[in-house]
Amino acid sequence: MTRAAAIALAAGGGLRENCVVVLHTDTPTIGTAGNTSATEIELNPVSATAFGQTARVSTSFSPEAWPGVYDLANNTITELRDSFGNTAKDIDSGAPTVHTQFPWHLGSATLRDNYVEDSTLTGWDTQVGTLSNNRVINSTVNLTGKTAGALVDNVFQGAGLVLGSGGASAAMSRSQISGNNPATVLINHTGTGALTYTDSVQKDGFLVAHSGTGPLTVSDSLLQNHGSATADLIQAGAGSVSIQDSTIVSPGGATVSIDAQTGATGGVSVTRSVLNGSRLVRTTGSTGPLVVTACHLDDATVTIGAANAGLTNSILNVQAENTTFNLLGPVAAPARNDITAGAAFMNTAVTVAATATAGLNLAGGIYENATGVTQNRTGGTGSTNLFACNLRGFSTFTDNGTVDPGVGISFNRLDLTDSSVTVGNVTGKSGSGTVLQQAHLTGSTLNLTGPNGLAFLNRVRLWGAALTNAGFDGSDLIIDGGGPGSIKTMTATQSNRLFDQSYDNWI
Repeated sequence: MTRAAAIALAAGGGLRENCVVVLHTDTPTIGTAGNTSATEIELNPVSATAFGQTARVSTSFSPEAWPGVYDLANNTITELRDSFGNTAKDIDSGAPTVHTQFPWHLGSATLRDNYVEDSTLTGWDTQVGTLSNNRVINSTVNLTGKTAGALVDNVFQGAGLVLGSGGASAAMSRSQISGNNPATVLINHTGTGALTYTDSVQKDGFLVAHSGTGPLTVSDSLLQNHGSATADLIQAGAGSVSIQDSTIVSPGGATVSIDAQTGATGGVSVTRSVLNGSRLVRTTGSTGPLVVTACHLDDATVTIGAANAGLTNSILNVQAENTTFNLLGPVAAPARNDITAGAAFMNTAVTVAATATAGLNLAGGIYENATGVTQNRTGGTGSTNLFACNLRGFSTFTDNGTVDPGVGISFNRLDLTDSSVTVGNVTGKSGSGTVLQQAHLTGSTLNLTGPNGLAFLNRVRLWGAALTNAGFDGSDLIIDGGGPGSIKTMTATQSNRLFDQSYDNWI
């Protein structure tokens, strides 16, 4: 009978509880545009005047009837389970999506207010609607046909989400993404469009693969807990990666990794964010620059590859604790590795590999108990600079490079307490330039080997500090309680000038 006839029969008290009623003709049509099916709905009366809502729904999509929930008054299916174990649920019978928007033939890009569990939804329709208020559990959702629209207020739990193939962009906001399988690719973005996270949470084995040419932006979001893959946030294409006002953390677990892989040409920018137990990696074969600004790093590792010749890597106004910086590049001037603008490093190591043949510039900042700022390059051009820095608590700055044919080395406006600065092969690096000026060393050690020129030290005071050198010259130099180190290594020429009245700038 028709739905209208069933309503009339119930109103007249003519229903029998053991008699199944089959509705047709004016029942809902399910599916999406171009892929729809009429339905026959079986209902069981629960009294002489009422039907139960539990239903069996027959469609042209399957030879089997599907269990569901049907609202006779509104003529809507609010829940439906197909023969493949997929379930869509919508408790809002007045604005249903189970039968009007859910792609029962394959899938749909206009999911709204649905519940999907243990599903594989592929081949989604190309539509422009916003995906909102969905809960997708232990499922794979393929949105590669989605050409516009956004994902808002969704929950993806233990789900794989494929986004943005074929030039599409995806914007995710106010959503939660979690995976109970650490190997699951939760977000896979392959298109030329942008992928944007805003005010979202992604955790429990997260993995974001960004291989398209469009940018990846993460803002006001939380990315938490490492997966089994070698990297969690991957930039493998030409698109840039921007992380803003976000937290990337792996509490007590394996290290979270942000990896710009070989062949990646876009830059990686991290701004006003917290990286705790995280790895930020620009692989050797990637060519874009790395910029980290106004961030807090704790128990983190930052690795910069050598391929981005001519592009400066910048670490600006960063607080780092128990962190390691591995600088493998860049390899060509005028590019540099810049650590500037109020850095505060504690128990942190900065190592410049021999492959990083461009300059290293530390300008401004506090380095406390820093386990080593080490420059190891053996060639290239560009200066090594240490400006306006405060090194204390057994920090060390070491320049081990054997050659430096560029501008040279320059240390200026420094305050060292219980720390050490070691510069090897000064002759091969600086010609006749000044090595150290306007510096105050307290309880520290200054080791210079192979110096040359006329004014290597200028306006320097050593208090309770040791100076080791091999023939330096200088002006306005005060050695106050410098200890045996300064006396042992003074050359005859240096000692004689202390008695030469023509010199009045040594004390």
